[in-house]
Amino acid sequence: MGDAAKLADGYATFKQASFWHTHEGRCTGYADQNPGEAAQIDAYVAALNAGGSPDAPTLRTKFGQGLAAMIAAGFPTVTPPPSSGIWQWPARTATVDPQSPTKMAAFAHYAIMAGTYFEADVAWADAPAGTPTYQIPTNQSGGVSLTAPRLSGLKPGAQNDHTLCIKDAAGVYYDIQLPSFDANGVVSSCDGGAYAPAGSPFETGPAQNSGNAARMALRPCAITPAEIKAGLIPHALHFTMPNVGPGPTLYPGSGTVGYPSNTGLPLGSWVALDPALDLTTLGLAGWELTVAVALQSYGMFCRDIGSTLCVVATDQANQGGNAADWAAAGVNLTGKTPAGVPYIAGFSSKFPWTHLRVLLPPSR
Repeated sequence: MGDAAKLADGYATFKQASFWHTHEGRCTGYADQNPGEAAQIDAYVAALNAGGSPDAPTLRTKFGQGLAAMIAAGFPTVTPPPSSGIWQWPARTATVDPQSPTKMAAFAHYAIMAGTYFEADVAWADAPAGTPTYQIPTNQSGGVSLTAPRLSGLKPGAQNDHTLCIKDAAGVYYDIQLPSFDANGVVSSCDGGAYAPAGSPFETGPAQNSGNAARMALRPCAITPAEIKAGLIPHALHFTMPNVGPGPTLYPGSGTVGYPSNTGLPLGSWVALDPALDLTTLGLAGWELTVAVALQSYGMFCRDIGSTLCVVATDQANQGGNAADWAAAGVNLTGKTPAGVPYIAGFSSKFPWTHLRVLLPPSR
């Protein structure tokens, strides 16, 4: 089939009402990430609504070669152009670990068979410019404390480590585990905490136990309701799983020997879906398809050990609550894992976990 025929076929598919309803958010998401093309996308949507059928040359003029190729494939999803930035290492072109088939065969047993979930994990808040800082005492020996922005009215995440991540105006992430709060919702102490400087993928001192064994910054890879609603996750993901293996921890992880008595992938491991897999043929729910596209584009990194395989998302405790925010994005976090972890959604049996591949670590 020639380019013009492919484009016409893709246009006919995309014009269907059900398809448009499913993928409208992906148009919007692409426009948000690529504002220079927003007008062209608007023009194409107007043509769709008018029932017109622009020919292939017109489409190429409007969208450029890359977007036209996506339309030629039926516009199943919008894949943002990969970059070399932190958490945007291009998984599609990364080097596959030569031992990937063996490693993923074992992964299927100890991780996938344990259950696969989408988990609201990381509570978060932003500190405006000028927010004063203070010392948060930790339970670490030697009187270690964490200097962090002082915010009030905060709540912790609902997961086991009850993590909280505060981002300041300079882009520094402060990761706090098991925080306690005073009557005003100000963190008064914590079990441990660390910070990730702007531009760094991993945490540094002063304390351990930030709810993150690989010591990767908690929030940059957590999926948000806004991303699911837009149909576009422009970064890599984090996951937890059973049987995390011994060190060395792989980049972009840092600072731990792992779990020497286990046999699974080490902390920091990078896995991604095979880019040759056609995700549009699987019958995935909208939110699952968005996650799958991110797993093809950027992959996911092993952050910590857990009782099941969980892909990490934000806990909206400080933004209005998980029930409201996630439901509005089309994800109903009404379940619990077998271990009783709340605010999860189970992936369907259609999700292509068996098409994951282990990638060699990205370049520093």
